[in-house]
Amino acid sequence: MGRDIIGFLMQGGSIKRIYGPLAISVIGLAFALFMAVSYSGPSIAPAVDLKESQGEAAPEFTLEDLSGKQVSLSDFKNTRRVVINFWASWCVFCLQELPDLAELQKKFSDSIVVLAVNRGESISEARKYISQQNLEGRLIFLTDPEDKIFKQYQGYAMPTSVFISRSGVILLKRPGQMSLSEMQKVLESFLY
Repeated sequence: MGRDIIGFLMQGGSIKRIYGPLAISVIGLAFALFMAVSYSGPSIAPAVDLKESQGEAAPEFTLEDLSGKQVSLSDFKNTRRVVINFWASWCVFCLQELPDLAELQKKFSDSIVVLAVNRGESISEARKYISQQNLEGRLIFLTDPEDKIFKQYQGYAMPTSVFISRSGVILLKRPGQMSLSEMQKVLESFLY
């Protein structure tokens, strides 16, 4: 069909002066309308019920924080609930979500710990962004330069947050950007 339209508009190698701009405008308008109708906000995906991982033990890992200290998921077992957030500086939605995660950590500091796992970037790249956004010391930032942990958690969208119980069981895996109020609702449903 696309060739028919183009063939109709082409005559001897040149586009007709009237139909060419009109067709381009109509196609552009149709595309813009499609994008406006299909765009539902910054969330990449809704909260999902991932039966293959919910209720299972969260995969153990050990990564370095920005100071080079080794941090393991098991360091927090039986003490606090853990929120693992996978992010990268190239992911716009991740960068918008990190300040909300810092607020979440502040509000629920007695009951949760947020581990912000940077995917596939060097410590210097991660540190540069964290410093620019004044997030130093507000979350536990870990680096995974080989990007292995995201795969262990069967991630498929960015950002992804994984909520883990005190006993180390996955409660919820949530792909896509979450607002602070969404995060609070999820936590409150697990805390109370």
